Amino acid sequence: MFITNQKEQFSYAFVHALATVAGFKVTDFRLDEDSVDCTIVAPATWGTKKKAPRFDVQLKCTETDSGKGDVFKYDLKQKNYDDLRVVDLCAPKLLVLLCVPAAVDSWLKETRASTSLRRCAYWVSLRGFPEKTKATKTQTRIEIARANRFTVASLIQIMTAVSEEKPL
Repeated sequence: MFITNQKEQFSYAFVHALATVAGFKVTDFRLDEDSVDCTIVAPATWGTKKKAPRFDVQLKCTETDSGKGDVFKYDLKQKNYDDLRVVDLCAPKLLVLLCVPAAVDSWLKETRASTSLRRCAYWVSLRGFPEKTKATKTQTRIEIARANRFTVASLIQIMTAVSEEKPL
């Protein structure tokens, strides 16, 4: 399997694991035309202002994380940037960037007592970000706050904000 396919599959597995523990389900798309790899959906009874909240996710995976600084810098393809910055969407779109070790065999840590996924993911909403000139850009460097770890707790907070129609 190509490394790009392994990163894609591991990203799905990571998101599925978090969503499952949070009590949500994940639907994935066969075609990624609009920079949506999957949708995370809460149960029909879940939510406060709006029930059954959901949001779309664009998954990316990288091994180029130094672990230093308050922000993580990532070069995102221009098409993904443009798709993710759209304001008037029914469901919010988030970018989830999974950072893994460089060696594939280090992505899982297995012991007799547990299996751990390595390392961590960060999320960002690019909704309303400024337009970039396409003539000179094939990628746009974005910054993701390291405080925006994509965890079970943050996933529940994001879903709560979506349910309450609060901006992300």
